[in-house]
Amino acid sequence: MNASQEYPDLYTEIFGFNNVPNLHFSLLSKGDVSAARLRYDVTMPLGKSQPHSLAPMFLVQLQLHAFRLRAQWCNGQYVSTEPYTENTVTIYDLKEEWRTQMEDPFDVVHFHVSQASLDALSEAHNAPRITRLVSPPSCGRQDLVMRQFAELLMPAFDTSAGSAQLYVGHVLLAWHEYIATAYGGLSPVARRLKGTLAPWQLQRAQDFMLAHMGHDITLEQVAAHCRMSVNHFVRAFRQTTGETPHRWLMRRRVDAAIELLRNVEMTLSMIACACGFSDQSHFIRVFATYTGMTPGNWRRQSGPKKSGNNGM
Repeated sequence: MNASQEYPDLYTEIFGFNNVPNLHFSLLSKGDVSAARLRYDVTMPLGKSQPHSLAPMFLVQLQLHAFRLRAQWCNGQYVSTEPYTENTVTIYDLKEEWRTQMEDPFDVVHFHVSQASLDALSEAHNAPRITRLVSPPSCGRQDLVMRQFAELLMPAFDTSAGSAQLYVGHVLLAWHEYIATAYGGLSPVARRLKGTLAPWQLQRAQDFMLAHMGHDITLEQVAAHCRMSVNHFVRAFRQTTGETPHRWLMRRRVDAAIELLRNVEMTLSMIACACGFSDQSHFIRVFATYTGMTPGNWRRQSGPKKSGNNGM
């Protein structure tokens, strides 16, 4: 996962935009999922978008604000459209050529999901192949769950703040299953897969995450150490431990931070870095979630009593 590298030509080619924050997730070379936020605040119309390179993937578009379309064309044929309200989801099959007349400012999140990733998901669930995702561009549909996924990714779109790859991977993986179920007809019954990690797999996964606690590791890296696909690994890890790999690692990072908080010479920023949090604010937020108090309050109430420097 990274910003503005996996689909470098897409937004330049179609919209003329450069450096669009883009979060990318690869399902162990079996397909790709990505998300990008696209904003245009200028009142000057952009006009008609350019043709795009046809590809076996779908564009799932979420409107963060209401947007009025003037016109759309699919393979050169005019498509009647209604204005999109906030939280409208529309899906475009990019094996078709779509062009849009854009007259108003807009703020959208684009999710791209490849056909290969849907095939891998169907195979993992022993379910029929998903060949289309349905939410017509002519009208779309309201979806507050999609809005929640977008909100979870908002901090990661700010490339200046960096992105926690394990966290983004979990969000996009969950989104991938949601979109396949809600818009592609993936059977909920087929999702109830059994299976846990073998003891050696659990040990390898936990050892790898602990050894790289201070680094921004990915789900692909952890799953590869267990010789599993990402989908199977996440499901089996949760079956085995009762929590996701990301939550398990966050809990261990908090435990490590508690030990370091006893050292009054270390600042919160130093502890955040040592334990693998993206920054001090992320450390404070996660620590409070797991302990019910901020690191500063924990240090004052539970840490060693020492006059002078309190490490803050």
